[in-house]
Amino acid sequence: MKKKFSRFSGIHFYQRYIWKLHLSFSVTSSDSFVVIFFVKVDYQKSKKFTILDLHSKLSIFPLYVSLYRTLGGTNRLYQVDSSLQLIHRVDTGPVLDSVDCEAPPASCDSRLLTDNVNKVLLQQPDSRRLLICGSVYQGLCSVYDSANITSASSLLHSGNLQNYAGGRGSVVAVFGGEACFDYDYGENKCMCAPAAKLYFAITYDNRPPQFMPEFISARRESLCEGDGEGEGLKSVGLGITLLRDTWASHKVHYVTGFLHDTYIFFVIVQRDGLLPDSPYRTFLARICDADDPPDMARSYVELPLVCPNISADYTLATAAHFGNSTQKNRLTPTLYVAFAAQQNTPGKQQGSAVCSFSMESIQKKFRAAISNCYRGSGPTIPWYTLSACYYSAVQIRLDFCGGRIKYIWGKDSIEGNPELLYPAVHVTTLLSFTIGNHSVAVVGKSNGDIVKTIVGREEQQHPYITVHLSENESVTSLAFDAETEFVFAVTGNKVTKLPLKSCHLYLDCWRCVTTEHPHGCGWCGDHCSTSADCNEGDFSVDTCSPHIDEFTPHSGPLQGGTLITLRGEDFGSIVGNISITIGGITCVARTKAMESVACTTMKSESEIASEVTVEVRDRNQHMFQERRYYINGSSSTLHKFRYALSQLESFFPVYGPYSGGTLVTVYGDNLDVGNSRGIKVSGVQCVIVNVTAANITCLTQKPPKLPPVSSRQTTRNTTEQDLAGQVVVTIDNAILMPKTGALFMYKPDPVVTNIEPRTSFLSGGLPITVTGFNLDSVSVPKIKFNVCLTDKNRRQGNSQTCDYIQNCKVVLGGNKMVCRSPDVTDVGVLVVTPRDPYPVTATIIMDGVEQDQLISENSGPLDRFQFFPDPMFYNLDETSSTNASNRSYISSFQEQSINLRVRNSVNAYVLNSRQCVTTPE
Repeated sequence: MKKKFSRFSGIHFYQRYIWKLHLSFSVTSSDSFVVIFFVKVDYQKSKKFTILDLHSKLSIFPLYVSLYRTLGGTNRLYQVDSSLQLIHRVDTGPVLDSVDCEAPPASCDSRLLTDNVNKVLLQQPDSRRLLICGSVYQGLCSVYDSANITSASSLLHSGNLQNYAGGRGSVVAVFGGEACFDYDYGENKCMCAPAAKLYFAITYDNRPPQFMPEFISARRESLCEGDGEGEGLKSVGLGITLLRDTWASHKVHYVTGFLHDTYIFFVIVQRDGLLPDSPYRTFLARICDADDPPDMARSYVELPLVCPNISADYTLATAAHFGNSTQKNRLTPTLYVAFAAQQNTPGKQQGSAVCSFSMESIQKKFRAAISNCYRGSGPTIPWYTLSACYYSAVQIRLDFCGGRIKYIWGKDSIEGNPELLYPAVHVTTLLSFTIGNHSVAVVGKSNGDIVKTIVGREEQQHPYITVHLSENESVTSLAFDAETEFVFAVTGNKVTKLPLKSCHLYLDCWRCVTTEHPHGCGWCGDHCSTSADCNEGDFSVDTCSPHIDEFTPHSGPLQGGTLITLRGEDFGSIVGNISITIGGITCVARTKAMESVACTTMKSESEIASEVTVEVRDRNQHMFQERRYYINGSSSTLHKFRYALSQLESFFPVYGPYSGGTLVTVYGDNLDVGNSRGIKVSGVQCVIVNVTAANITCLTQKPPKLPPVSSRQTTRNTTEQDLAGQVVVTIDNAILMPKTGALFMYKPDPVVTNIEPRTSFLSGGLPITVTGFNLDSVSVPKIKFNVCLTDKNRRQGNSQTCDYIQNCKVVLGGNKMVCRSPDVTDVGVLVVTPRDPYPVTATIIMDGVEQDQLISENSGPLDRFQFFPDPMFYNLDETSSTNASNRSYISSFQEQSINLRVRNSVNAYVLNSRQCVTTPE
């Protein structure tokens, strides 16, 4: 029975990507960044991620391991140190270029300013020559000094076609095996040091044919005596070229290349045929590296590469990595490939699937395809040759490097083993490594996540770590350091260095001890680690102490009674297993949930501040993802709990009406501690509206019962007396009363019998007399004018102000109070004339006394009020008098005083029917 995929979720994306081979990374031309790393880093000094931000969009694609750390991007080369700190930068573009022009120094009139995307970055392990090939100048390569990229560089000779190894299309570069290129048979020795062959695969990018090298070729660097100065690259044997009439129609995307045994392999995506509607598929191509003299055509074979899945046709390779897997306690060379679904397939899912292919099974498939062709069965590749398979009595041995039949096209697919499935997200880059008996896939995804998952098992796979690096950028590249201790990840314009020993990323003990992390994670004091990296001497793989993230409140009264809630993890299975203390004072555990526990404080004799300590002794096993662990130990809070002395000094106001609604503020110290508080005023609950350390404000309520009657007369022919009582504040177990001993007095509700006048100028300021009974029951009586409720059509302008509230002053005795009319000129342009004043609604506010209870039954409506235009006055001499202008509305203010400023002095004018008469100041 075939193994099923492990399913994960994500989002839709599609790109072309990169992976590692030996100590190198292959190159895909559709991306634009190159990295060289060979870093030995002290893991103990790297507990946090290291990030390099180059402030420009990066798309790293060939990553190549070297003693010198070089990054290549569009128009840039960078050198960094082991901490990813930038050391050098070299600009490589933009340059004047054209797809139709020969490389410099040749002249060409059609060149335009063009970005230079680095496509190849290669360096022989024992050489400082850094070979860099870009997308400009027909892919002509340059040589840099890898020790210091700013010291010197040279463009290789443009007359040598082998120096064109880059290009605007897809490119991949691979190191082959070492060979001697200058062997002296007389001396029986190699005259220059052996070096690795360089294999290049290039897609036709519409350049003139004379600038197009072989599509797949083997080359070497000119390092031997007798090689011409600046000659650069030299051909090694015969390469491969497509039939000329298929160059433009058959574009190949090279995903990666790698060396295994004596063969070079390429993972490629191309059309499955010459027809323009042929679907794209993934193939694995193989060339014999040991052929001497090399003739790639005779050993070149392609086979379909398939990742079987019943939910979608995942046929397009997007990322791959050649490494090892652990099978039956031995290392097995394995190719891991991520496939995307065909995007133009109606109704099909979009996502990625990862399959593994053992190299042993791959090699068997290639030998079978070759054998079939030499028996006359099977086709050849139609874009490379017109010949066909035929019978030939050739023995196909394990090291067979080809014969007369060239370009064999096997049709029997290589089927992989399903490992991971992401139905809604694309795998953008992929690495693998082994640790102990575990095979691990490191997956970069289009949603900015890096996922590490143990693969190669029959059971369901679970990612043992996920790191989210970016909200809106894909993980475009991943690379290991030389000792597989760190992984380098690229997202957008950032390069991030992460340790592979990612135990420290588990912030919780229970996640740490239940993970299937291949490095063997355990809890080391206060963090997750490996046994080798734990220096505290307290390492556990199956036991956790309680962990406290936070607690509330952080303070309480000396009298205790504060319910403290601690949030965190691993508080045990039952309350009886939990002991909680604060500086030695017991906090009685009350309730426990999955991620919290609550306790009630006991009394403290003095003000103290101390951590809250939780101790758990739980013999029950706990489980997460079928992994068991125990909870045993103690933990303390990071912050301290404070026992505080709460005191009540005074309060204001000291009275209010029976109907309530009075805002009472009590003053004192440490009034904000604890988590439960209340206020009673004269035995009646007062609703709290605001709390600070120095005061609490509450709103009085109506007493449930009125006090016995007295001789105080009201308009409703009843008699009521004042109700006086204490103000009591409770904070948890603390009961507080004012030190002054003052009482709050409930007084009979006020009654309004009249309001005079009920008119005003627009500018306001006129006294308004309110008469009635018990008006002194409210400490701060008010009057409110609403200018929006009436005659809205007569308002112009955009003012949002509707209510104008003025404080009033009560006259001794409580039968009268004086208010002032407001200035309403900022309402907007009110349409007001002397004959047509603006009506508004006036309301007396007496704390919580309702209007129908406040206004006397015999008074009629008192809320109608009018605003008139401001008066106009004319110059008068000291003795003259005149009839007043606008007498019709001035007469409406009969017997009222108006203040008028004349020549910086104030004179009182008395309105007397029709005339204004001057009076002395």
